[in-house]
Amino acid sequence: MPALLLIAALVAFLIFIVWERRRAESGSVTPLPREALKNGWRARPLRRWKVNAALGLLLGVMAVVQWVRPTQPPFTGRLSPVMSFFHAQFGIHGVSYFWAAFAAAVLLIAVSQFRSDGD
Repeated sequence: MPALLLIAALVAFLIFIVWERRRAESGSVTPLPREALKNGWRARPLRRWKVNAALGLLLGVMAVVQWVRPTQPPFTGRLSPVMSFFHAQFGIHGVSYFWAAFAAAVLLIAVSQFRSDGD
């Protein structure tokens, strides 16, 4: 399984490199003129919804991983009381329900931020 994840990450990185090279060669990217560089550079404002959407997707992946390979008690770490509670209340897949609920909440926040910010 870790080898498969490593291969998937490397393939995604290769796709990004090819996409970025094509985007740079297409002419859609314009470099900053020297005057703008002398006056200083300002980054675009951060789109918070993108960060929350990515976090929500990662939490969703965590829910799927916990569903496929559920962890068993005794739990360790900072979230161990929460994991123990969900495992006791909802059974073997309780931890997966926790991660899925957390992912849904973060994705709802991302959707509300997208609607308010627009992009």
